[in-house]
Amino acid sequence: MRYAEELGLNVAQFTADLDSAAVRARVERDLESADASGAHATPTFFVDGRRLLGSYDARTPTSALEASRRGTRTQEVRS
Repeated sequence: MRYAEELGLNVAQFTADLDSAAVRARVERDLESADASGAHATPTFFVDGRRLLGSYDARTPTSALEASRRGTRTQEVRS
């Protein structure tokens, strides 16, 4: 709780969320979704529905996103 306070969190809300069945259910759904998508660690990035493997430096995800923008779905077509 001390660390939550140091981070500036609303400690009363944080404590309530730790004991909340609704928050617990949301976390469980997120875990199931992560397992189903192949995400086994954080951070895990997906670009165009595929998991990005390799380094998580700024260049790697940026390059993958830029490459996805150049795909056939977004290319201009001359009429």
